[in-house]
Amino acid sequence: MMISISRIFDGYPRYHNVFSSDLRLIYYWARAILAMRKMRLNTIFLSALLILLPLSGCLDEEMKPRTEVSEDGSEQCWAILQTITSMEHDMQMMRDNHYTMTNFTYDSSCNLAYSSWWGGDGYGGFTNITYNDDGQPILIETGDSDWNNTTGSLEGYLYLSYEEYTYENGLLMQLHTYYAEGGDEYWNYTYDSEGREISEEYTGDIKESYYNSEGKLSYTKKQTTSNYTTYNNYTYDGDGQLIQEAETSKYGSGDWYGPYYTNYTYVDGLLVSTDYGGNIWSYTHNEKGDVLTEVNHWGENYSSIISHTWGFANTV
Repeated sequence: MMISISRIFDGYPRYHNVFSSDLRLIYYWARAILAMRKMRLNTIFLSALLILLPLSGCLDEEMKPRTEVSEDGSEQCWAILQTITSMEHDMQMMRDNHYTMTNFTYDSSCNLAYSSWWGGDGYGGFTNITYNDDGQPILIETGDSDWNNTTGSLEGYLYLSYEEYTYENGLLMQLHTYYAEGGDEYWNYTYDSEGREISEEYTGDIKESYYNSEGKLSYTKKQTTSNYTTYNNYTYDGDGQLIQEAETSKYGSGDWYGPYYTNYTYVDGLLVSTDYGGNIWSYTHNEKGDVLTEVNHWGENYSSIISHTWGFANTV
């Protein structure tokens, strides 16, 4: 079961059909931060970061936790232990306000069970994940509040949100999000005979998915209740790697806008850069092929950086 972080931005899950394995780590971390940001002032860096994180869908295999044999010969969970977001900027205030540290905890099946984070802007939060017997998430609880650096704890009013997942025959049929303060949302899914998602419905918005002869996602069509139509077309190389996404859209019977391209570049099968109209993210890896850094240079002397620390995790 793969959960794409991009549901946060454009309906769950935008890249569900393109990337079939696990992106739980960054999804839950990004979602926890976004939950906090939605209730307070958004900063330039995190807004840009969270918008661009869906592009890391191509990093799928390069970011997933897995079981490996450790030096003592035992099988242990190899995963991201900590993620730090930061900014290179000439203003200390900007560097402080865009610093976030997230720590991850895994269960005995190497599934992400818990994450906690705090930011230099004085906020922090956590995410708890509960799974069914098949290792699929069924409940995600996210909380955020003020962070006290002195005591290392959350203080003040705790904002809580929840996500419930319902499955049939191993397929996600419905996602229900709701909030402690009230209000909820639903995403519903249908599949073809091969178990591929063919439609997603959210508050009247419909996204349809179409596949090529090789079974890969060819394009999607999204129609919204506000009368917007959007097409996303996907192109792959001979190795089956996504190398380009083209998006076109229009409102009502108006003119089409686009296409707007996102291009993906690989070296030895590893994603090394994404380019969305000149907005470029670059990626580095360790000797195992795991992603170590994600860097967005968005000014002559400015950049946004995501750094991951990998290791054998103590499971709970």
